[in-house]
Parts: sequence; C-alpha cells; structure tokens
Amino acid sequence: MWKWLFGFCLLSQAAAAQELEKSTWHDYAGTVGEIPVRLLLHLSSDSIVTAHYCYEKYCTRIPLSGTVAPSGIVLRETGNGKTKALFRLQLVKGDSLTGSWTDATAQRHLIVRLHLVSAIVGVSNKLHYGQESDDSVVDAFMQRVRTALLKRDAAWLATQVRYPVRVFLNGRRVATIRSRSAFLAHAPAILHKAYLQRIRNTCLCTLFSNYQGVMLGNGEVWIRDVYPGKPSLRIVALNNGLIE
Repeated sequence: MWKWLFGFCLLSQAAAAQELEKSTWHDYAGTVGEIPVRLLLHLSSDSIVTAHYCYEKYCTRIPLSGTVAPSGIVLRETGNGKTKALFRLQLVKGDSLTGSWTDATAQRHLIVRLHLVSAIVGVSNKLHYGQESDDSVVDAFMQRVRTALLKRDAAWLATQVRYPVRVFLNGRRVATIRSRSAFLAHAPAILHKAYLQRIRNTCLCTLFSNYQGVMLGNGEVWIRDVYPGKPSLRIVALNNGLIE
C-alpha cells in the first residue's frame, strides 16, 4: 500500500491486556448501536485521558473527556458546559472495548462494541504529536486538501505543495514536479480519475500521524509542518500511482 512509500512506521499491535497502556494512542474501530465509529484514546503517564470519536458517515472528530479506573472507562461528550453523551466502557480480553452510549436525556441507550486497530506507544496526548501546528489546524488543513483534490482545484493545490514532489502521471509514469507552474501544467495527469476515487473513499476519522507527517487514507496524501521560520503545513507527498 502507498503508506509505505513515505516512511510509514509499522504500528505496534498491543498485546492482550486488561488495562490501557500509558503514553499511548489507542485506535479503536467498531459500532455505537449499528453506526460505524472510530475512537482514539490516550492515557498519559499521570492518568489524564484525551479522547476523540468519529462517526465514519460524517468524518468529523468529536472531543471527549473522562476517566480511567479499575471499574471502567467513562468518557463524556460536552457542549455549552453540559454533558451531551456518555460512554461507559470496559476493556475486555483481546483489547476490545464494550459498553454503552447514553444521550443527554438518559433515555436513549446504545451498545458499544470496539476492537483495537493499532496502538502507538511512547507519545504525548497531542494527536498529531509530530507537528507543531495545533491538532485542529492539522485536521482543517487536511480536510481542505481533500476537498481541493476532489474538486480538482489545481490552482490552490499548487500553492500548498512543498517542492520538489514525486508523482505519477496518469498513475504510471514517474515524474518529479519542481514548481507551481509544472504542477499546473501536469495537473490533469496528476489528478487522474483513479486517484481521486481513492481520495473519495478516505475519511479524516482515520488520519495517521508519526514524526514524519500526517497521512490520509492509505498514504494517498501526506502533510507536515515545513521550515525554516514559523512552521507551515504543506503537502509533502501525493501517492497517486495506480494500484494493480
């Protein structure tokens, strides 16, 4: 998969355990009721919980706060100072989470079933820990990049690429693009139909981060802060080759 083309670090799979490993981002996938979701959960060395969940249908991350105790994990979604939803979860054998989701009225209850997809050990509770830019800024930039790709907005994309960048023309012929003008000249061949279909199938719920950057999908796009001077997010890879 294309994630390997840009220094993708192998995610460590957590061994079966009955407690969350500290200083680790845990990435879970599963359902709330019958709705597909992703849950990202971090437990710091001093037991501070940072979490986000995301309905894959909407691809928008929702922040959570909460506690982890031997009795279980409690996560709250809040808004305007009030609890909007509550997760009560238990870690079970095989690193799965099960429990319930309850709305603010406490009238609606849904069963939650999640399994561990991956874990990144030894990192801070900053989701995009390898970047100086705030997590919300990173998410917003990646969303804008994704939208621009789907709209074939080559003019904007050309201003956001860190050059030189290696791409495939029409998915097959390798080319090194060294300037905005070259990007614009080759844009139809860079933003080909098969590549944009893969972009259409991506979701911000599953962004992957490491110290080399932030990855969309299976590596179709990589972004990261670039220097010198004040860090500025830029596109550093467009893995647009055809997948046989």
